[in-house]
Amino acid sequence: MKATATPSSNYFYGPVIDFLLVGGMAFIIYLTTLAFLDFYGSFDLWYVTWCLAFLVNFPHFMISYQIFYRYHRNRITTDKRFFMVGVVVPVILMALSLAAVITQDGLFVRILIHAMFFFVGWHYVKQCFGCFILTSSNSGTYYQKTEIILFKTALYLLWVCSYVQLFRANESGFLFFMPESAQHDFWGVKYSYFSIPGWIGQTSVWLAIISFAICCGLIARRAWLKEKLPNHVAIMGFMTAYLWLAPVFYNPKYAYIIPFFHSLQYLMFSGVYMHNKIERHTAEARKRYWVEQARWWGLALLFGALFFEWLPSVLDESISYDSQSTGTRLFYVLFTLFINVHHYFIDSVIWKGDNQEVREHLKPVAQK
Repeated sequence: MKATATPSSNYFYGPVIDFLLVGGMAFIIYLTTLAFLDFYGSFDLWYVTWCLAFLVNFPHFMISYQIFYRYHRNRITTDKRFFMVGVVVPVILMALSLAAVITQDGLFVRILIHAMFFFVGWHYVKQCFGCFILTSSNSGTYYQKTEIILFKTALYLLWVCSYVQLFRANESGFLFFMPESAQHDFWGVKYSYFSIPGWIGQTSVWLAIISFAICCGLIARRAWLKEKLPNHVAIMGFMTAYLWLAPVFYNPKYAYIIPFFHSLQYLMFSGVYMHNKIERHTAEARKRYWVEQARWWGLALLFGALFFEWLPSVLDESISYDSQSTGTRLFYVLFTLFINVHHYFIDSVIWKGDNQEVREHLKPVAQK
């Protein structure tokens, strides 16, 4: 049943908090990096982002594992999609990781690096699209099937454009693509991309621009027909994908903290899900609510630290390997790549629109 259109039911937490978490804060910080570039260059931005990752990025990965393996574990044996994600994908990733350790050949690490960069942009646009649709729904804005296809296509074309940028040999020019391949470094692991013809890069950029213009036209058409428009939160959720992935917005300083803002988006929805899932209609249930919340977030923080820092560090110090081929922090890299890639596949099933268990709890907190 559709909720009553009150101010509280139009948002998950509220108009300001939703706006900031879905991408408003990301835009604010981006503007400060442009206005105060010297300030951002005056301190160790990498250390700051590591601290943010420890408190936000790492836990957001672990929360996806809790949702999948705790609340959907029964579907692993009954649903082939969940079996693929819960069993087949991690086995493949584990095999590649073990092959890298046993053979000490950087090839297997490079395969995982390429997989991560391929999926990460895809994951970002899918999450932003989910933000756009869900926050629009909260305010009673619904789209025709054709509109949904065009909005989604625009974000996918943005992802393609962003991914093609990785094939450039330098960072000069918005519409300029070099056909030569470039050497890159990921925590000491050297890797490169195959070169592509310049016209492919040019085409990907123009397709992204044209599809964005079509989306603007869809909004203008709604305004002309006096149909309900997406609110400021929904628009921000959609535009955040462009801030993160469009070449014109690229900022080397800001790029460090994009994963932090992506994680904030994720924590907003997972926080709403968890809040609404825990029963609290009685005094005893309300006590258990806080215990469960502490357990939920505590485990996310603990296992995030364990799998992203403590365990990889111990293994890197205890096991010798050819650092010339695999880099000086092989296990740190392998754990990071494994979790990032697996996280994409987990989210591809738990947050799908046909997952009724999740849909039931993704509602404004005031409605519960």
